[in-house]
Amino acid sequence: MEVLSIIFGVVVLTAMGVLCYMGVHIAQEKREGKWIPLPWEKEKKMGYGKGYSKKPMKKAKKAKKPAMKKKKK
Repeated sequence: MEVLSIIFGVVVLTAMGVLCYMGVHIAQEKREGKWIPLPWEKEKKMGYGKGYSKKPMKKAKKAKKPAMKKKKK
């Protein structure tokens, strides 16, 4: 029984570590504004070959909201 609790603890700890790493990785990608490959990703496997630009995409322009009209009394 004690061995099962140790194995369960190791599995949970590993899963939490992966989740923390992914959160930090995604935050870093957003901060830098570009794609950063994970350790297990390779460009050829991901379909990015010659001619692939690693420049960040331009942000889409937000539509302006119309100004609110004042009510007449």
